Amino acid sequence: MLNRKRFFLYNLLLIVLVTVPFYPPSAELTLKGHWLSSLEGNWRGEAVHTPVGPTPYNINFIRVDPDCVSGTAYTGFSNHTWTFCPAEDGVILNFLSDFRGNDDPIVLRPIHSEQGKTVFKSAKIAFMDVILEHADSHFKIDIMHYDKLHVRIELRPAHAVSTY
Repeated sequence: MLNRKRFFLYNLLLIVLVTVPFYPPSAELTLKGHWLSSLEGNWRGEAVHTPVGPTPYNINFIRVDPDCVSGTAYTGFSNHTWTFCPAEDGVILNFLSDFRGNDDPIVLRPIHSEQGKTVFKSAKIAFMDVILEHADSHFKIDIMHYDKLHVRIELRPAHAVSTY
């Protein structure tokens, strides 16, 4: 009797899945998805401005969830993990630097966006802003402390970086 019920439920589920029409996501979500998917892959570059001077900054972004992209840069001083996920108000950025054993990521939300640049702000760390500029050919991150440049990271897709 139990097997007959399972068989019936399985077939019912299969019929529902086959007959229910598929509706693509809204245009807004599609655009967010495109932006995030264009981040996927290897990026090569440099943190051109840091408190300790310029340092190589390479990162490989991978899809960690159907909607989220994450990558970790190994700086030699600490590991920086950048995770981007879509949300109602834009893309949420979770940033984690494991400097001095830190394991508490900073959640940043978009507060302003125009002409390919998005400004992210954390409710937790009021003095910090992250300004992100992204295009298929480059990715620039400015980390501001008290409205002054603290770190600037400039990245290009690995396939576009010359090895000469």
